Amino acid sequence: MNDSHSVYKDSQWIFLDKWKDYGDEQILISALELAKIIRYFVFALNFSRIKLCPHIEQCPEFNGYIAPALRDLIKEIID
Repeated sequence: MNDSHSVYKDSQWIFLDKWKDYGDEQILISALELAKIIRYFVFALNFSRIKLCPHIEQCPEFNGYIAPALRDLIKEIID
């Protein structure tokens, strides 16, 4: 097992340990996997509110944030 994968798995278990009262290990892992998929949609949805702000045109660095997040969501669902 490579080191970054091991660090991720260790971090995952530390995080999931705080939720163990809500379900068994498999339920928590399934919930985490679902959260990893929908995070792109949540990001795009939240970022769309920024695009509604007055004077957003003065911040060109924000252009194009939503489309990549939605592309990542589609890729995550397909893969």
